[in-house]
Amino acid sequence: MELKALQELTTECTDDCNEGKTIFAPVDADAALVQSLRRRGERVVRQLPGQATEAVGMGCNHQLICRDGEWLVEPL
Repeated sequence: MELKALQELTTECTDDCNEGKTIFAPVDADAALVQSLRRRGERVVRQLPGQATEAVGMGCNHQLICRDGEWLVEPL
């Protein structure tokens, strides 16, 4: 594959990946819920233990929040 063709594919993927909702899941988020969201086609970025970067720094525009024992997806 030519380098130019590869660059075009990469640009298309980057453009597509920046569209829509990206959900930030904190390190303590329910793993089953994260997998369920991903199976439904949602983009979920999982925080790693000890990671200091917050949702916005990870390119997310939504986040999982636990309220009264229930995990909710909320916009930032």
